[in-house]
Amino acid sequence: MDKRGGHNDVVNTYALRLAGITEDTPVPPGGTIGRGPDGRLNGRLIDNALGLVERLVPAPDQARRIEGLRLAGGQYAVSGIGTHTFVGGRLVTPAGAR
Repeated sequence: MDKRGGHNDVVNTYALRLAGITEDTPVPPGGTIGRGPDGRLNGRLIDNALGLVERLVPAPDQARRIEGLRLAGGQYAVSGIGTHTFVGGRLVTPAGAR
């Protein structure tokens, strides 16, 4: 799965199959199941269609999230970015924010 800014995922045919997404899958209200010019699935899921596949991906535990923040922060600093904001919810619990 390739995340594209929080509103788009691009998944492969294996992920589509695991999620049970076929040519006949109804499009969730407020979502898009991408199709190519030929009408066949192209693996792009938008907005409310994201959950069709994302529900299958296990959430990272808190330690992995914190390590991800450390790695990202280091990469941001090297490129000159001094601050960033996470808008996707709580990354760590208050106890884990030590």
